[in-house]
Parts: sequence; C-alpha cells; structure tokens
Amino acid sequence: MIMNYVVRIKKVEVSKLNTLLNYLNNENHKNHTKKNTVITELSNREIFQKITSDKLWKNAESYIKNGKGGQKLKRIGKSLTFNIPPQFEFDHNTAATIHKDITKGIKDLYNTYGYNIEEEETYKVLHNQDNPHFHIFIPYLDRNGKTLLYTNKKKFLGELKLMWNEIMINTYGINLEQYQPLDQEEQNLNKNRRYLEQLKEYYFSEFDIEENYIKNQVLKIDRLLRMNNEELDQEEKKIKTIENSLEKILKKHKTKGIKI
Repeated sequence: MIMNYVVRIKKVEVSKLNTLLNYLNNENHKNHTKKNTVITELSNREIFQKITSDKLWKNAESYIKNGKGGQKLKRIGKSLTFNIPPQFEFDHNTAATIHKDITKGIKDLYNTYGYNIEEEETYKVLHNQDNPHFHIFIPYLDRNGKTLLYTNKKKFLGELKLMWNEIMINTYGINLEQYQPLDQEEQNLNKNRRYLEQLKEYYFSEFDIEENYIKNQVLKIDRLLRMNNEELDQEEKKIKTIENSLEKILKKHKTKGIKI
C-alpha cells in the first residue's frame, strides 16, 4: 500500500496556475516561514510559462477552427507533491539524485503512453524543511495544444506513485509502507485526521475553492485539524456533519461520491 501522504496529486485549473507558481516560490508565505523552508527552483519559470502559454493558444485556436466557438480549456495539468518523511537523511547530493530520477521517470511514463514531453514542459520546485518535498507540475497538453488524455486516468496516476516508490527504494532501500509504521492504537487515533485531510484534498482537487460554501467547509476542516488527536477523536458528530455537507455538494454537482 502506498500511503496518501507520500504522493499527493491535484488538478490545476488554467486560471490557478500562476497562483500555484507564486505560492511555490513565496519564501514569505506563512506555510514556509513557520517551517523554515528553503525553496530551490529546479526549472526555468519564464521558459515554462512561455511554453504553456503557447500550448493554451494553440488549444484555443483548434477549437475555433473546429467550429466550437473557442471553448477555453478548464484544466492545464496536475500538481504533484512527492514527500520524503523526516526520519530519512536528505542532503544536496540526495536531492540532485532524486531530481534526476524524477525527471527521467516522468518522461519515461509519458513515453509509455505514446507521449513525448520535454523537461521544459514540466515545472519543479524543492521545498527543503523537516519533511522535504518536491512540487512538480505535469502537463495535460502537448506542444501542439492537444490534450494528453491518459494523464487523467487512474492507471497513469497510480504509476506515478509506483515510480516514486521505486525511486525511494533505490535511494534509501526501503518501501513507502515502511516509512511510518503505526500500531493499532495510533491508527485509531489518527483515523479521523487522515480522513479529514483527504476530504480537504478532495475539495481542492474537485471544486472551486473560492466558492463561499466550499471555502467554509474547508475552514471547518482546518479548525478540526488544529486539534490534537485525542480531542479530534471526540468530534465524531462534527465530522459526520462535514461528511453530510459533502454529500449534498456532490448531489448538487451530480458527481459520484468520494471513496476513502
């Protein structure tokens, strides 16, 4: 089993890409200052944004030519977070090796599905802190503005996790499920926290987080997550209310339920 905290995958909307890039490079953001995060940009942002802008233009142009009225693309790619738990040694040489392996692994995976992407089409940033992690953007469009359909398939996303598993085995000689073994009591105490974290991730990946009702639900989840595990274990009623709210949202959006 590959744990969810090790690899996180979120859809990136066209309108939110610059916001994401600004956040990843913002050394003054509270999430980074409180963790003494050292940010290292591993890609050329200017080149990446130029290539991405060209892709979007070509995509919109093809819609016009096909008589579809210039329909705008909603999602431009995916944001990946590859986490290294704090108990593993992480230095400059390790970071360079992992970065090289990630770059090759992603390119090889695209090639498996018949897609050829260049490194400049991805965007990578390293956040070095107590739990170091790589943030990587992968594209949903090729250089001609055509959609890379398989990048949305569960199999493709699952293979990204397996790729990371292989990199970690090669780097540290250990499988991901061995990172943080929990005894039964710890698993019970952390069950609600893991569930809420996954709900929050689901909101960010599937809905417009700026919508007031969605934003309020995320705020409720954040308030619960600030509690310690013992306190959180006593909040089953509030958690159930949040779960019921999600069911109403899913009915409104006519979407299938979440599987956790």
